[in-house]
Order: sequence, then C-alpha cells, then structure tokens
Amino acid sequence: MKRRSLVRAAGLASAALALAAAGVRAQGWTADVSVGRISQPSLPGGVGSTGAALALRYEGPRWGYLSAGAPFDSAGPAWGAAGAGARWTTPWRGLELGVDADAHGFGYHDAVARAGGGGVTVAAMPLLAGARGPVRVELRSGVQHHTSSFDGETVSRTLHASDLRASAGTGAFRATAEARYVRAPDGDYPFLGGGVEAVRGPGSAWAYTGTWLSDAVDEPVWGVGGRLRVRGRLDLFASVQQETNDPLFRNAPRRSWSLGVSRRLGRPAPDPAAAAAPERTAGGVTFRVPLAATREAPALGGDFNEWKPVPMVRQGDAWVLTLPLGRGVYRYAYRGADGEWFVPEGTPGRQDDGFGGVAAVLIVP
Repeated sequence: MKRRSLVRAAGLASAALALAAAGVRAQGWTADVSVGRISQPSLPGGVGSTGAALALRYEGPRWGYLSAGAPFDSAGPAWGAAGAGARWTTPWRGLELGVDADAHGFGYHDAVARAGGGGVTVAAMPLLAGARGPVRVELRSGVQHHTSSFDGETVSRTLHASDLRASAGTGAFRATAEARYVRAPDGDYPFLGGGVEAVRGPGSAWAYTGTWLSDAVDEPVWGVGGRLRVRGRLDLFASVQQETNDPLFRNAPRRSWSLGVSRRLGRPAPDPAAAAAPERTAGGVTFRVPLAATREAPALGGDFNEWKPVPMVRQGDAWVLTLPLGRGVYRYAYRGADGEWFVPEGTPGRQDDGFGGVAAVLIVP
C-alpha cells in the first residue's frame, strides 16, 4: 500500500517537473522541496503525516502552484494539489478597484481506509484599496465555495466573506492587521489577526496569529517561519503553523511543520550590484533597471502614479525613468513587455507585497 501511495505522489511530482520545464524561462518560477508534517488547508483534518513534498509555484499578480506529497509511513496519505489565481485592478479617484479570483483542486489517497477523495475551492473577491505614505489598506467582499468528497460522500459549502487588511512599514519591517467576517449557513464567524515580517540581509522572518470569535471554532491560529538565502538562487526555509477548524474547510485542528529548500528557476538573476536603488537627481528621482533583467523596455508603476505604468527608455546598459517625486514613502514595481510585474533581485527594499506578488519600497527624505 505504501508503494502504491508513493507511485501516485511520484506521478504528481513528475507533472510538477513537466510544468517546470515549460516555465523555466520566466523569472517568477520557484521549486520547493520540503520534509515535515506537511498539510494542505483543503485536505480533511485526519489527512496528514510526516513525509516529503515537492512544489512548483509562480508568484506575481497572476500566480499558480502545483504540489505533491508522499508519506514516510504506510499509514499516511499521498496527495496532490494545484491552484491558480489573479488580481485585476484599475485606478479610481486615487484608489484601486479590482477583484481577486482563485481556484484550487486537490486529491489524495488514504492507505488505511483504502479509499480516496478530492475536491475544489473557488473564490471571487471584489476589492477596494488605497495607500497613503507607508500605510496600505484593502477591503474585500465576495463569495467562497468549497466542495470535497471521500469514498463517494460529497460535502459542499458556500460562504460570503469580507475582510479588511491594513499594512504599514518599510522595506526592512512590515506589520499587518486583519479583520474578517464570514457568513455561513450555520452562523456568522468574525476573525481578528495580525502579523509581522522583518528582512535583514539575506534572511527574513515572519509571524502571525489570529482567532475566530466564535464558539464553533476550537482554537486560535498562529505561525512562525524564516527564510535564508544561502547561495545565488537557493534559499533554506522553515515554519511551524497551528491550523483550526475554520468556517470554510471545517477541518479538525492540527499542527504542521516543514523544513526545506527553494530554488528560483528561469533566467539567472541580475547582479545585485547592477540593480541600483533609485536615486535623487536634478529632475527628481531616477529609476534604473539593468538590461540583464529584461531585454525589452519595461514600464514603472507605483503609489506615485496610481500604478499606471510609465514606459522607461534605454540609457547605456539600463532602462531609465526620472519622476518628480516629493518627500514620502512609495511602493513601486516594474511591468515587463509580457504584462507581468517584477522587481529585479537585489533591488533595495524588494519584498513580497503580501498579496501574491513583489514590490519595492522607496523612501524619499
């Protein structure tokens, strides 16, 4: 039975590697290999054991992943999961209007029960966002749906969910506060939580905690983790997380942990020294993107222009754009000719934007 589970997981892993081969030309692809008590939120609460997992993911305004896991013991499940999503936004009176949409699928085989299961989760969340200085606020409200089956028994659940998230910080430190309100057929579920992230040199660390203010949810959620760049495009990571029976999946509480290594795929990252920080010039602030980062002219967008991309021009070995910016704290990124947003590796203030992409923080004194 163990061999059968491993074969199924190996098949899913092969699919992940095939997808990697198709996507290695993109800078956003990353492969993760990890060990631990690894769980997927959508899998039933009883599904989880110590094992190994392989994942391939793409990060940005449009994101996706494909992952598979195999147990170390014969009683554990073999599983696979995949998902994709995107964010679309448009400027509106100094704010952003848009929508987040995502879909996830999963499948697993329980060796003990000699049965399998699977399911899908989809969500559509219209949003309104705005930023002022280092503070960014987002309000979303929409619908989430989850359907799962095991050994022929199917369960479906549709919820109306709203959340309000505020974040503030610089390139080295960021704090986030979050409030959610979920309306389900069996009642209402408020949630309060928050987190912090700190970046120092090649390392970063994060932590979060939160609690559902409902007697139907057993315990709080929390997590801590860190990441260390050890060589070029290679990172080490570790995390510990406590999950609970949240309103969507209704899983039993469980604790997961993982240790692993990540490797970014695709084109080699540009020399960090070449990805210079924006600098003050006679005309304001000058942004530079090395030609090694993109062969075609990129465009610049950020808080200072409502994220409306402004084309850059070539100057020597870099793409250049000067904007008349006053004092303040700004978030920005570049958009490539293919429509994908990016920030070159090594750019000061580069960080995850908290919503599936990357951005950089600029402080103009």
